[in-house]
Amino acid sequence: MITYQQPPKNFMKKILILVFLLSLVLFSQAKAADQKVFRIMTESDSGDYIGQNESWDFSNNNNSKISVTKADEDEVVFSVEDFNVSYMTFEFASETGKTISSGLYTSAKRFPFRGSYNGINIGGDGRGCNKILGAFYVHEYAINNGVLEKAAIDFVQICEPNSTDLYNNTRPKLYGSIRYNSNISNSCDIQGCAEAKKILGFTEEQASTNNQETINTNNTNIITNTSDLPKADAHKAIVKIKSYALNADNKLALFLNGSGVIINSSGIVLTNQHVAILEDDFDNTNRESSYIVCLTEEINKEPECKYTGKLIASDKDLDVALLKIENIAGYSNKNTFSFLNLNTSDSTSVNNEVTALGYPSIGGDTITITKGVISGKENKYNKNWLKTDAIISYGSSGGAAIDSNAGIIGITSGAHSDTLGSLGYIINVTSLNSWINSNTGKTPQSNSLNTKTIELTKKILNVKNGNEFINNAPAYKITKPSDWDFTHEDETALIIDKESDDEGGLILISAVKFPYNIDTGIVEASIKRDLSFLISTASIVKNENATINGNNAKKIIISAAGKQQNYYYIPIDNYLLKVSYDYGQNDKDKATIDNIINSLSLIKSGQYTEKTEYTQDNPKFNIKLSNSWVLLPRNSKEHPLFITSKTNKFAFADIEIVKTNDNTKNLNNNEFLSHIEQQIKEANSLRNIYDIKTEIIKKDAHFKLSNNLTDVIMIDFINKSVSAGKVLTQDRIYCIKTGDKYIVISLNYFKDDANGYSDIVNKFNGMLSSLTLGSSQSSSNMNVSQETNVKNISMYNSLKGKIILKVETNGEAFYIHPTSKKMYYLGRPDDAFAIMREHGVGITNANLSKIPVGLNNLTGSDADFDGLPDLLEDAIGTNKNNSDSDGDGYNDKSELSGNYNPNGSGKLNLDNNFSGAQKGKIFLQVERNGEAWYVNPADGKRYFLGRPTDAFQVMRNLGLGISNINFDKL
Repeated sequence: MITYQQPPKNFMKKILILVFLLSLVLFSQAKAADQKVFRIMTESDSGDYIGQNESWDFSNNNNSKISVTKADEDEVVFSVEDFNVSYMTFEFASETGKTISSGLYTSAKRFPFRGSYNGINIGGDGRGCNKILGAFYVHEYAINNGVLEKAAIDFVQICEPNSTDLYNNTRPKLYGSIRYNSNISNSCDIQGCAEAKKILGFTEEQASTNNQETINTNNTNIITNTSDLPKADAHKAIVKIKSYALNADNKLALFLNGSGVIINSSGIVLTNQHVAILEDDFDNTNRESSYIVCLTEEINKEPECKYTGKLIASDKDLDVALLKIENIAGYSNKNTFSFLNLNTSDSTSVNNEVTALGYPSIGGDTITITKGVISGKENKYNKNWLKTDAIISYGSSGGAAIDSNAGIIGITSGAHSDTLGSLGYIINVTSLNSWINSNTGKTPQSNSLNTKTIELTKKILNVKNGNEFINNAPAYKITKPSDWDFTHEDETALIIDKESDDEGGLILISAVKFPYNIDTGIVEASIKRDLSFLISTASIVKNENATINGNNAKKIIISAAGKQQNYYYIPIDNYLLKVSYDYGQNDKDKATIDNIINSLSLIKSGQYTEKTEYTQDNPKFNIKLSNSWVLLPRNSKEHPLFITSKTNKFAFADIEIVKTNDNTKNLNNNEFLSHIEQQIKEANSLRNIYDIKTEIIKKDAHFKLSNNLTDVIMIDFINKSVSAGKVLTQDRIYCIKTGDKYIVISLNYFKDDANGYSDIVNKFNGMLSSLTLGSSQSSSNMNVSQETNVKNISMYNSLKGKIILKVETNGEAFYIHPTSKKMYYLGRPDDAFAIMREHGVGITNANLSKIPVGLNNLTGSDADFDGLPDLLEDAIGTNKNNSDSDGDGYNDKSELSGNYNPNGSGKLNLDNNFSGAQKGKIFLQVERNGEAWYVNPADGKRYFLGRPTDAFQVMRNLGLGISNINFDKL
């Protein structure tokens, strides 16, 4: 069986980190509605690798969280998060061709490789089985329109069975019962799973034999010695990739740890697209990302994270990306890199040996190498897949799967959706070779985050060797003993502990940003806002004044989920510094922790400039605040604005942008109000587990907010504790429809004070009287171009033809004309499209065909499902109703991606010299219908602009970030 290095066993450290991370998140009421009532109880024998002789009780009452990852007529996958484990998954499937219904399912095999058998797979938290034998009994199982309504299942699972007979198998077992939105009583309790055993056909005598044998976890499927590798230095070609993006506060935040494999000596890394690219949840556009790359030198040591990476190219459909490793001056100086060769053909067969190398999140800090065999092949999602019994888990994405000759046969991926975590699936390199070959020689893309990432990398490396940490915003300094450690993986938080001591203490430091210089009076309200809908199940049990190194602070103890957590909250300029700490087992590190905290030195500037005006373009609105209200623009399309009152510390406001969908886009005000009421009703039916209920006090579908806004949806409501009847928050929301979106303005008052709430509502409404909207539709008499002369010719020469995005404000996009020395504000989709057509020049089809077609950012209807939108096919002359226009056995998109002619034989007649001379230009097809194309300077490809929304999306996705300082210079 395959084992992983286990995470630290110190329970209090895990609790501290989870509670700390929880306090960083603003939980929404809508999210609570997804949490169904459930309970999962288990019992495990001594020697069972998954349960490890423990019993689990996951339920709403224990503040566990469950999600249904997949639910069909024939299979279901549950995922559970809990303080006691990182994650667990429970997977069940009926025989091929049969649906799940009431009854006993025996001879169940491991879920991903069950063949025609029933399937089962219980695992997680770093533990999984290669082979499984099990059974499960379904009491009830109900699916409605693809949504799991309820389920009641009992199960037994054997890891690495020694025979195929479930009932005469002496291996240790894991038993359990799952109840999901079900009234059927549990078959397990705190005494064990006696009822479940009986239902599953086990006698107590059979069950007692399970303790006769234990499992050897030192299995040969884990490689810990280079001599066991197909190539002695194969591990040196595997890299760990840390992918970063700016968070809402414009801080560089780590969003993913993944893996990659170096494929040539110059340092080009092959990885998954989902490792390298972060999609914006609001509109699925690609967010600008940056990378720290870590090289593997020794198999049993942490990789060296002293390199950065630049994106060369990526393809979402293939789930593939290429990065280029770059040195950091003074820290790394490597010109050639160890690499592995890509297999040029598919020579793998079932039962061939495979070795998987990567950095799974549950595998510790060193490389994880597992060995197995190819279990099967599959074509799905337009890719070829290899199935293996070598376990591949979170963080392994982008790692390499190699054969006995150390050739790369594929990359391990989490993109296959058959099972949570995609255990055992590899993207066959035969699906990728053509794309890799056509992109390897490209110039890495410029990146506005690269300088910031280099500085972060230097800081991470420096703090490993020093005893002093200095932060920039907010500005503070803190020291530690030489035998303790700093962990600073991004700009959002700092961890201080002694990593070698699992029972020792821990300090976590983060900060909350405010729109004005604050004091300790904001602490209580800020905590309540952070806790959001958990406000009724968490409480402040201590709130007292304190002094930290001469600075005013609050000492806070919060009780949540049956645990208490200690904090110091310290105001510094417009930040609230949160210092969470734990003294360790039996307070063993109390003196050290106190000394570290008291070394905290604040560097106050007092120079924060308050903002009272904000303008946004999509959707268009403007607001000017007054009466002591201040605002904080956010780097978020969904939550662009945070507003607070300086005079009433318990009043917070947000502006959120909500996109309409097929169910809401045609609703009038009365219908949308009813839609919101139904959501609240559904949430209330499930939120009793959090002891909180929402009550609507007033509502009006046609509220007059101001002379500018006379037809607004308004809801006034309270959130209260169900058990105590106490009012927790008083809230008001306004919903204003503009185009295909709603501007949702919410006021939250975290105090049970009716008079105070009435007063703050009046002031809030007065402040909102300045809110004005812009039309969401195109206007023929509007000056959409907003033409500006460029004044810095040197900068213009390096940027001409490119699209730039103001990343430090709201991502406003501008097109730098390649010849006129002017730039044009792109504004809304119709504006962007008008600019494209206004500044496009005519081109013949013969000349246009010399420029390769860019296949990223494609949208629109696709009648033949070949991956090319119909409008694009019209423009290039392929048959939009036939995925293979020339009938040669390859679909049109595949041929284009390989630079082959989709309308005939051979390669496309591309001209690199001609393409290079057209970079940054916009062309109109004069021999067709005037279709517009943009030639991207970064890769020399032409991108189809299609409809207004397509043009807008293409321009923003291809944009280059620019700071406000450099924009002003331009």
